[in-house]
Amino acid sequence: MASSSVRLVAIASLLVMLFMASGMGTMAAGTRMCTSQSEHYRGNCLLINQNSRNNCNRICRDTEGFTSGDCTITAQARRICSCFMPCHC
Repeated sequence: MASSSVRLVAIASLLVMLFMASGMGTMAAGTRMCTSQSEHYRGNCLLINQNSRNNCNRICRDTEGFTSGDCTITAQARRICSCFMPCHC
């Protein structure tokens, strides 16, 4: 039982790191991305479901005014829609 929990956490961490790394390549050097949980997306946001990811991205861009959005997993293993935009410091 504990082995499967450790495996799940390891896989979730790897997916989050891959997601973050893929988004980093499109930013200008030194640009930080600000992240916020979507206020309008409802339900689980599944990384393996392209429909969930597309819906999250559309809601973040069209409804909430962010530049993009994607499904992420929180430290508590909750699947949420996270919205992204360059930070303006």
